Amino acid sequence: MSKQRKIIGYDGPGSGHVVAGDKIMPLDAPQALVALTDSALLTGLGYSEKAATYQKLIEHRRQPVAAIQSR
Repeated sequence: MSKQRKIIGYDGPGSGHVVAGDKIMPLDAPQALVALTDSALLTGLGYSEKAATYQKLIEHRRQPVAAIQSR
């Protein structure tokens, strides 16, 4: 006998999803895999100087192209 039960009236996602910022993406989307990788790396680095540096790189990468100033 299956222990999983269907919730009546719920037709939500049937597969894994990633929430990054204000976006909900299917797990197989490239942006979702990047978000998961970033999260894993930041978790592994803990509260360190390397984590702070990596967080700045993530924020810079997520900026729209037009907003990035040329050097």
